Amino acid sequence: MTPFFKNAQVYSLRNPAVFNTQEIEAQLAAYSFKPCSAQCRSSSGWMPVIGSALALIQENHILVNFHHEEKLLPSTVIKDEVAKRIKKIEAEQGRRLRKTERDSIKDEALHALLPRAFSRFKSTLVWIDLDNHRVVVNASSPRQAENILALLRRSLGSLPVVPFTLESPMSLTIKQWILEQSLPKPFNVSDMVRLCGVIEGSGKVAYTKSEILSDEVSTNIESGKIVAAIGLDWSERISFKIDDGLSISSIKFSDILTEKNNDISREEPEIRFDADFLLFRSEFNLMFEGLVAALGGEVKYD
Repeated sequence: MTPFFKNAQVYSLRNPAVFNTQEIEAQLAAYSFKPCSAQCRSSSGWMPVIGSALALIQENHILVNFHHEEKLLPSTVIKDEVAKRIKKIEAEQGRRLRKTERDSIKDEALHALLPRAFSRFKSTLVWIDLDNHRVVVNASSPRQAENILALLRRSLGSLPVVPFTLESPMSLTIKQWILEQSLPKPFNVSDMVRLCGVIEGSGKVAYTKSEILSDEVSTNIESGKIVAAIGLDWSERISFKIDDGLSISSIKFSDILTEKNNDISREEPEIRFDADFLLFRSEFNLMFEGLVAALGGEVKYD
């Protein structure tokens, strides 16, 4: 596992006081991860980030690790097992089974198959930034992030967060960047832009880096299409994609950054991880604050 996030779902933390660095270890321990039992299809909980502690704490920054196990039972496997059982019973009894009987057999088949199913495991890091009143989840979609935050909310008893929101829609600001063929420094286009129509089902079109500032893109925008997503590069240090819901994905850090702590021995993984987390959060915050400023600032809450 690496502390360099590949995705970022960002939330504004309205009341940082819900986090107590002295108590969070015990709060997470009450919801620590437990593997699936024989008849359980999925299980979620907190696992150590690295070492044995459930929370990595650096001053006002907390890193926690959400762990999820899911039993893999392809629908075709279930269907084949159910069909086999139904065929056997119908042949023995010489009649066609009723729907309720078939449903009962499906449940029995599922219970029989679960103990033999393979498991898929996934860990997702959550970064609580008490300095900037933000929570950042390394998830590829808001839905995944909300499921993780739901467990964090249960663990703490309260979690007053809202999705990070800009004062002005991102699509309008980036539209202006493209029409003016100029991006605020130190941002540059990286690899793509995706446009879509305002009306659902009106079509999407994607352009590569070399086409982003072309007349064709400008014409599409002027005809009513909006910027749904764009790839950006910050100071040749971090590249990423961001969509109009402010989901950040495909984050890549330059080799200069990821190799900066290479002088730390591989025999000291906890020290290296700690140093990499400090590096990641410092660089990400510089990039994110610059991005928010370039996009017009965060919405003001009362």
